[in-house]
Amino acid sequence: MNAIQYINKLTTAKKNKVNKLTVREVEEETKNNFIAFVDDETQSFDVKLKMVNDEVLESSCDCKLKDAFCIHKTALLLHLSGDSTTVTTKTTRKKKAPKLSESQILLQDLGLNEITNWLSTILTQNKEVEMQFLMHFSKKAVSYEVDDIEKLISSSFTSIMAKRKKIELNELKKILELLNKVLAPVFDYLQMQIDKKKAFVLIISLIENLAAQNLKYTVPGTRFPKYIFSVIEKFALIFNQLQDEDAWKKQVTVFVDDLFNLEFTIGNYYLEILKHIHDTAKPNRKKFVSACIKKNLLEYIEEDFTLRLEFNSILLDIVVENNDFETVNEYFTIYPYENAFNVKFLNALKDIHPELTIAYCSKCISSNSKIDYNLPYLLILEEIFTSQGNFKNVALVKHDKFQIDPNFEDYQFIQQHLDDKPYLSKFRANTLSRLRNSFHKHHKYIDVYFEILNDEKNYAKMCDVIKQDDIPLSILNKYSDVLFKQNHIFLLQSIAKSLIEFLPNQLNSIDLENAKNFVFEHYSTVNIKNILQDLWIKQYAYYPESYRTALFKKFDI
Repeated sequence: MNAIQYINKLTTAKKNKVNKLTVREVEEETKNNFIAFVDDETQSFDVKLKMVNDEVLESSCDCKLKDAFCIHKTALLLHLSGDSTTVTTKTTRKKKAPKLSESQILLQDLGLNEITNWLSTILTQNKEVEMQFLMHFSKKAVSYEVDDIEKLISSSFTSIMAKRKKIELNELKKILELLNKVLAPVFDYLQMQIDKKKAFVLIISLIENLAAQNLKYTVPGTRFPKYIFSVIEKFALIFNQLQDEDAWKKQVTVFVDDLFNLEFTIGNYYLEILKHIHDTAKPNRKKFVSACIKKNLLEYIEEDFTLRLEFNSILLDIVVENNDFETVNEYFTIYPYENAFNVKFLNALKDIHPELTIAYCSKCISSNSKIDYNLPYLLILEEIFTSQGNFKNVALVKHDKFQIDPNFEDYQFIQQHLDDKPYLSKFRANTLSRLRNSFHKHHKYIDVYFEILNDEKNYAKMCDVIKQDDIPLSILNKYSDVLFKQNHIFLLQSIAKSLIEFLPNQLNSIDLENAKNFVFEHYSTVNIKNILQDLWIKQYAYYPESYRTALFKKFDI
């Protein structure tokens, strides 16, 4: 577009309209590329023109008007041609004035009373907005007390939930975001008070109030309990950053003593704070925490007194990790049906008091309602009796363990070290029957069954079982040498049967490769084809032809 021709064609009305605009901060950004701000009443637009020899080659404006060449571009063009009367220019280009939205423009025109009255109504109707307003404009607290924390947490929930008690996921997200904001200055204050007992008083109040909200509302999922633990961990990390070692030790000593003295009046979160302080501390500080616990446990041993199981479980972890368990082992004991704690305790006790451990294991086994629960106790007993060289008792333990987790090594050991031959014969028969009835549960039962038959060199029985049951390729590969000697035609047909009966996703590629390699090494192509063809005619003639093609293809036939 030719600039001179365009300007000459402008009407007087349009020129007057353009001359009402203000062109400012014109710059030649690069050669022949001009930029400027054009102010149109309350708005400002960014305009660019590229001109070479009075020809406008490119142009842009962010006014989004439909005109091909808008009045803002025209204003800059007139300015560049020297035909504008209302322009200002500056050598340094400043930041573009922000555009105001319709609501911002309206806000500028309203009076203070109008805005205040309207905002009061909004804050009354929307508690979440009110909470945000208070957080932004209220004076920041220089200190916090227990009542302040309770109010902050309660308000965070009620501002989102009002009177409703069932929290939805999107609401929980808003609550957690709000809690992070309102508690941020609280943690700043805690950090300043971390060497004083008040820090622990406030964090305990904070945790208990969060826990109370968890009970007050129906909260979905585990996100909120995880949030509570993250708050505990955050406090522990802040506390362990305390550089004054004497102050840190003093705080820990008081806190641990309070835990033992106030056990019946405090919740489990109190102990979680101690656990996180220990877990996030340096090794020397961990040992100090354990030493404080040890001191109190020794007093409890003298008084024949014990804490709740939840406490003892964490205390046990700490004293075991820091090698203080032997000193205080008398404090701990087993709990009926609490297998997780009992196993942890007995594994720590077995090297100190093996005989007491044996008695405890026997007691736990006798009280368990399910045989599967006995396995960890049997493993402890097996370790103790083995270290004592008491192989008869090891065999008895392995016998009980075999009922839960059968393996061939245990079966051999039982056969070698139990003296009761009539019972061993019955044990063998019952074992083979039970294993075979469990073939469908897991391949490990098939594996143990075949290992027993192989140990007995009972290959005739092995072949009978292969004929009657679907035996996986991995087992056939394991005994392919002896089965080949027993009946080479039967072995190849059994391998083919496994390939047909098992689904493709049940066949391991390595097992398949091993089977093919064995077949190619021990059979000719003619034998393979004849044996497979005979099997197909006798047993699988009613199968779709695609199955036969797939089978023969696996053997490259």
